Amino acid sequence: MKNLTSFLSLLLLSTGILVYAQNSGIDSLKILLQDHGLDTSRVDLLNEIAGVLYRSDPEGAIQYGNEARNLAEMINYPEGEALAFKNLGLGYYMQGEFTEAFRNWEPALNLYEELGNDQMVANLLGNMGAIYHSIGKNVEAIEHYLPALKIAEELSDSTRLGTLLLNIGVVYAEQTSTYDSAINYYSEAIQIGQHLNDPFIVGVSMLNKGEVYVEKEEYDSALYYFE
Repeated sequence: MKNLTSFLSLLLLSTGILVYAQNSGIDSLKILLQDHGLDTSRVDLLNEIAGVLYRSDPEGAIQYGNEARNLAEMINYPEGEALAFKNLGLGYYMQGEFTEAFRNWEPALNLYEELGNDQMVANLLGNMGAIYHSIGKNVEAIEHYLPALKIAEELSDSTRLGTLLLNIGVVYAEQTSTYDSAINYYSEAIQIGQHLNDPFIVGVSMLNKGEVYVEKEEYDSALYYFE
């Protein structure tokens, strides 16, 4: 929906104010790299740099992510390898290279499942669902969002839960046959957002819910959520 897309674009643009602080932090991390050999600490530092860079310098994130992945694989450090794959996917995602993002997130997902890290499994399923939705594959998006939602519920991860409910609502709002499902998911997202005092989840969910009511020609209900 337009409101959601615009809001997310603004969030991405606003990260530019953090570039100076990020560069300073990255320089410090690069200095620390000089004190580490081929060990897990070096992998962690490489991943930390990649995790900071992926928004402002995705190509740099990919470079450090590749180094982290190769070293983690060499020293048999699956936790570091999984995070490296995740960071690589983020770098490619920010470049709009969705195929490469998937190519890295799939092994990351497999590794986190083997490690029993449900939080990261939910994170990656949500990321992959978002890509599927952005390329118009809504069935696949839901197939990833729903298991992520189940994990978030089990972990009582309210922030992820609210975001997933909102994203599922966005998918269902694109088909007239699932408008009612969209409304239900938006309603749950609003409740979670109010509990978290999160204006993004509440605001976008209410606007999107209002838009669904417009499509259903239930204008009084729409006005309630637009006010």
